[in-house]
Amino acid sequence: FDTRAVRKAAQRHHVDFHPGDLFSHTKRLKNCLRLSFAFYDDKILAEGARRLGKTFSDPVLLFDD
Repeated sequence: FDTRAVRKAAQRHHVDFHPGDLFSHTKRLKNCLRLSFAFYDDKILAEGARRLGKTFSDPVLLFDD
């Protein structure tokens, strides 16, 4: 999957991440993502994980622009 497309769907669920290709000088890693968890408490992280999981479990959201 292309994480740039998934990111659009995730943002509709009010959760975000950085696509992996932003961290590759060859622009590879399109199927990877980077999450930040250093600045959030457990409750916020759990909610973010729930929202991200909901994004990945709904194929319509993944491919609906």
